[in-house]
Amino acid sequence: MDGVGLVYFVGSVSEKVVRLSSVPVLTARTQPDETLKFPYENNPIPTDGRSVATYAADHLVELAVALDATVHVLSVVDDNTLGADIGSTISGKENEEAAIDAVETVVSEAETRGVATITRHIEYGTPVEEILDCIESNDIHAVGMEATERQVQIVFCSAVTLKRQCAPHRSRS
Repeated sequence: MDGVGLVYFVGSVSEKVVRLSSVPVLTARTQPDETLKFPYENNPIPTDGRSVATYAADHLVELAVALDATVHVLSVVDDNTLGADIGSTISGKENEEAAIDAVETVVSEAETRGVATITRHIEYGTPVEEILDCIESNDIHAVGMEATERQVQIVFCSAVTLKRQCAPHRSRS
């Protein structure tokens, strides 16, 4: 799954609704030490430029406009795809250019629709790690992402939920 959007759900009802719903599903954990903030004022839009990511980004931009939210448009140059040979160096440049183009496409759409505050992020590393780092370092309130056709179109969850769900899968350096 390209290492992005890995979230485990406990409970067959929740899992089935998320997986089978024909509309986006908002998920929220309600642990005693977690807070849910609404309206979502500070939101990332991760993108890699694929059509499904652009489709999701369009909806997330629309949500940001409705909530007058700050948008963090993020693309990650996956350094797992970069190697030591000359061919991979060219591929690395192409990957970086693709990430920049993906971010600029979303930024342009956000500006056209009237998003007032937009931050660009081009990061290098593992997509899951970099998305989680963006969440942690930018006081993110909610995360929206695309998913494959076998999943829902967009899954929202609180930033705390994403940190907790993915934290066991993060490498410790």
